[in-house]
Amino acid sequence: MRRLLTILLFFVLIACGTKYDYEDTGVSNPYFNGDMLEYLMSDSYNWDSVVLMINRAGLDSIFRTENITFMGLTNHTIRQWLIQGGKGYEAGYRQIADIPVEMCRAIVLSHVFDGKYLRNDIARVELNEKGEYVGGGNKFVTRYGNTIWLWTKQSSYMGVAGLGPVYLCMTNQATNTIASADIQPYNGVVHSLEYSYKIDNIGKLPY
Repeated sequence: MRRLLTILLFFVLIACGTKYDYEDTGVSNPYFNGDMLEYLMSDSYNWDSVVLMINRAGLDSIFRTENITFMGLTNHTIRQWLIQGGKGYEAGYRQIADIPVEMCRAIVLSHVFDGKYLRNDIARVELNEKGEYVGGGNKFVTRYGNTIWLWTKQSSYMGVAGLGPVYLCMTNQATNTIASADIQPYNGVVHSLEYSYKIDNIGKLPY
């Protein structure tokens, strides 16, 4: 009997240790107890470069008091533009302090538009008979005057269309999936662009 109990306990422990490729990361809280600039300043790993650009451009008040949606430029994107062959590198910029004030304003404001738009506020695109995404989405004019198109798509799950997660995407001169959506400080929302996003895709900049 003791041997049987030992064997059963062994198999229970094995079953409890099986992960099935699943990791519980908890429930994400999209709300931040502060204004948008305070949120950006709270995460230096992702945002310290764009905070420096906001400061240099004199845009602090917009990110502290106005109701806006910010398509967030991460440190990785800004570094690529400065040191990995982007037009910032070609222009001789190696750090934020090298970038002209007007250029900082243009880059930041090209990713800001008025109002708070969450992922579920953006129209869904549909698949046509060729499997191409058509229709849907919303166009926004940024504070700098360029136009971006935000749209959402729903992926399949277990081969069934329309049951998977909903993705928010942005198109200006290229299409990029949003890495993290609906981060909500007091005065708006931040949608974090993926690390591979390129500043040069903005198009309209004072080069």
